[in-house]
Order: sequence, then structure tokens, then C-alpha cells
Amino acid sequence: MLPRLALVAARLAVVAARLAVVAARMAVVVARLALVAARLAVVAAPLAVVAARLALVAARLAAVAARLAVVEVSGLQQCRVAKEVDTSYFSSFA
Repeated sequence: MLPRLALVAARLAVVAARLAVVAARMAVVVARLALVAARLAVVAAPLAVVAARLALVAARLAAVAARLAVVEVSGLQQCRVAKEVDTSYFSSFA
């Protein structure tokens, strides 16, 4: 009976050793993932700044486009008014 218990204890010790090796490997993997996350955070911060600047540029371009649209509409209205004035001016001579 005692040799069997010793054999079971030895097998359990081997399993525990293997689990310790797996745990150590997992700790290495977690450490590497943390390093990758830190590197990504370092890269992501400047990219966030660039994205914010691009959003600002896009907002400014949208404002310029809105102003150009207003100028174009007012220009078209002035052309219509000028055309009506011209036709009425020339029709008075007919």
C-alpha cells in the first residue's frame, strides 16, 4: 500500500512540475503581451493627435465649402437679376 501511495505522490509531483512550467510560460506570454500593449499605446497616442488634427482640417474644409456654396448661390442670384435687368432694358427699345 505504501509503495502505491509513493508512486501516486511522485506522479502528482510530476504533474505539479509540469503545471509550474506551463504557468511560467503563460507568465512570459502575458509579459510579452503587456510589452506589445505598451508599444501600441506609445504608437496610438501620436495617431490620436494626428486624427484630431485631421478632424480639425476637415471641419475647416467643410466651413470653406459652405462659404463657397453661399457665394455661388448669391452669384447665381445676381446673374439672374442682371439678366432680368438687361432684358427689361432692351425690351424698352423694342
